[in-house]
Amino acid sequence: MSMQVVPGCDMAGVVMEKGSGVTKFDIDDEVYANIQDSSSEDGRLKQLGTQAEYIVVEENLVAKKPENISFEEAASLPLAVQTAMEGCKTGGFKEGQTIFEVGGAGGVGTLAVQLAKHFYEASLVVATTSTAKVEFVRSLGAGKVVDYTKTRYEEVEDKFDLLYDTIGYIAMYATLASRDVDCCLIPESPFYLKGPGGLIDYIEKRLEENGHMVIVIAEGAGQQIKGVGGVEYA
Repeated sequence: MSMQVVPGCDMAGVVMEKGSGVTKFDIDDEVYANIQDSSSEDGRLKQLGTQAEYIVVEENLVAKKPENISFEEAASLPLAVQTAMEGCKTGGFKEGQTIFEVGGAGGVGTLAVQLAKHFYEASLVVATTSTAKVEFVRSLGAGKVVDYTKTRYEEVEDKFDLLYDTIGYIAMYATLASRDVDCCLIPESPFYLKGPGGLIDYIEKRLEENGHMVIVIAEGAGQQIKGVGGVEYA
């Protein structure tokens, strides 16, 4: 009999038991993780299931939860912040460069704006959003906010070193890029960002060292957004 699939990839919780070979964590450690792992032979995700009370997960996919954020805040971070970081790394984004982000108020977009401004110290961060969220995106660190309901991409005068698109609006690339760009579509085979614990270990250190990160927290699965919490680092 096949078991029903339990969805979910992000999680935060407390270690209840550990295997004999586990050396990184102890019982009662507070941890968080993106448990997606595409290391199976056919490239498909090997496990999901975080929408449950208990889950068994490999040690290398988990990191210790930053002490100064709640479990809810920690559970909202892994996949979105990994995606934001990988996008900047893959795009070769460097300190002091300029970036245009499509979808500045979404899960990935809110984190990408903050990373660009406060981590990469971008000289200019421009992000798009709807009218109601303009001030929110500006508060995250965007130097300019484009209200896509009132402004077309062709009307943006600046040119950018990195175009970070969380929506998929390819038509704007050549208009906004500071140099010629090659546009290509995602290949047929799925692309997954593997979530090693090392990357969220890195995030944990940054969270506890300095700065702040705004995290949008939902009431629950399929519910409306509950609020926005500012996470102050120690």
